[in-house]
Amino acid sequence: MSTPNRKPKKLKKKLPIMKFGLKPKTEDKRDFKVTQLGGFLTPDIFDLPKKYLIGEPELKNQLNTLFCTLFSMSSILEPKEEAVLSPEFWAKEATKAYGENWPNEGLEQRQACKLALKGALEANKVVYPLAQYGAEFVANPVNYKAEQDRYALEHAQSAYFEIKPLGELDLFDSIRYTLWKFRDEKRGAVAGMLWDMEWIRPEIIDTEGRAGGGHQVAIIGWQDDYLIIQNSYGTSAGKNGRHLFSRDIVNKRFNLGLSIFKDCSPEEIERLKKENAPKKVSWFRQWWNILMRKKMLK
Repeated sequence: MSTPNRKPKKLKKKLPIMKFGLKPKTEDKRDFKVTQLGGFLTPDIFDLPKKYLIGEPELKNQLNTLFCTLFSMSSILEPKEEAVLSPEFWAKEATKAYGENWPNEGLEQRQACKLALKGALEANKVVYPLAQYGAEFVANPVNYKAEQDRYALEHAQSAYFEIKPLGELDLFDSIRYTLWKFRDEKRGAVAGMLWDMEWIRPEIIDTEGRAGGGHQVAIIGWQDDYLIIQNSYGTSAGKNGRHLFSRDIVNKRFNLGLSIFKDCSPEEIERLKKENAPKKVSWFRQWWNILMRKKMLK
């Protein structure tokens, strides 16, 4: 007796194991911040194209690690560097800078960005890939050779900046404006947020779900009123690893850091550091401020 032909069942998208590797940032007065990127704001925000993409970075999968900061950083730097970059190299640099327990805790955004100032290794020069050797192994500096550090210097970044709302622009348009301003350098930005578990499947993210842990993604462009986001969970996330985040969600939820790299000369960096250094307040001024506050409270 022959069995009737049956339609094959459509396989469901397999969800990745969710691990969150972005730590909330802590205040550090020593940090160098230029929130308005040199005062580049001009009225041409309305002249931006409806769609813009910095390039086509390779889609990667952080697997069951807390390496989201490193993976998103490689995504925004690849179009500029015209090479596929290795998150593994930054893993061992993070161990040298922040201790051997960081793979179990994650990194703050500024901690990750500082690693790119030391260089970036091309993926074809990696001897021990994460997928084969695991997080603990690739984060161990003894598994790397000195020549890999020399190769990495070719892709070292000179400075990174924090993106904040510019003038009368909201955060969404400030991000678009900043990417467009540096389009000749093909610069993307990294964005930190409390990731919602319900965001992993859909391509379009325009509703808030349930907040999970800190996660960092790559902003690689925009389409109409959505930012184009490349995730680091392989093809299981969104549509082929990418999401479209709405203006509303960007303005509400991109609150754990927004950074972009920029080419700067040593002289320019020193000038900007001086301009943005915290101003010293004399003891008399401190006393006067306290006195005035007390008067206002009466």
